[in-house]
Amino acid sequence: MKTKSIIIQLIVTTILFFIMTFYITSDQGASAYTQTEHVESNTVIYYVPHADDEVLTFGVPIINDIRDGKNVILILLSQGEVSKALHNINQRLKKQITKEEFAKARVREFHRAATVLGVQPNHQYDFHLKNMNFDQSKLRNIIISFEKKYPNALHKGMSMNDYHKDHADVGRALLYLKSQGKIKRYVTYASIYTDRLNKNRIPQNRIKGEIIHLNVYSDALVLDRAIEVYKHWEPEKGWYACGYLSVPKQFKILQYRKYAKQTDY
Repeated sequence: MKTKSIIIQLIVTTILFFIMTFYITSDQGASAYTQTEHVESNTVIYYVPHADDEVLTFGVPIINDIRDGKNVILILLSQGEVSKALHNINQRLKKQITKEEFAKARVREFHRAATVLGVQPNHQYDFHLKNMNFDQSKLRNIIISFEKKYPNALHKGMSMNDYHKDHADVGRALLYLKSQGKIKRYVTYASIYTDRLNKNRIPQNRIKGEIIHLNVYSDALVLDRAIEVYKHWEPEKGWYACGYLSVPKQFKILQYRKYAKQTDY
């Protein structure tokens, strides 16, 4: 009888052990899944057509997202070799730098400004879509690749109604991919030129949307420092103030009134 009692206790103990092991393992698995899901849903991916758009159009929301603890990723879509800034720089230098040198300088400005905004260097990517002629297939594939990497991320781009073709192409790509079920969530913003300077729009019909201000007033200093990156003129070290010499008025407007416009379309 004693032996039988011992065997029964061993069987019960073994069964309880397996039940507890299964419960703990399942709980840990669920916890790990929840953590992964949280990281992905906490991720915000910005698609930046050209160097300086991350400051001029996205600077305010990027700073707010980082302040809110978001995992912010920046995708520079082109090298920005087509710009009137190249002519302005060469006039100022009184010599010629090549398109390749100019593009390299623009990308360098982008990475420094992105870091000043608070984006981690390993979350800054750059691609080589052709200026003024973005290949929609390649653009969509870039977006899809990041959707696969971060399935619950929020994608951010520019309005499909933006004045600049490259800007508008990003909005069109996001709309298309959402309509096809290839991405889950996205929002768009108006560029400063489209929202505040485009003379083809009368005031009542300006691009519609929500004005986004900095959540923390002191973060204005962060945006000012990012703007200064694009004013940096030190040609002997490869700094040509590319952004500022391209669109000085837009930088001045942003510095004076720091807000972005999240668009309805």
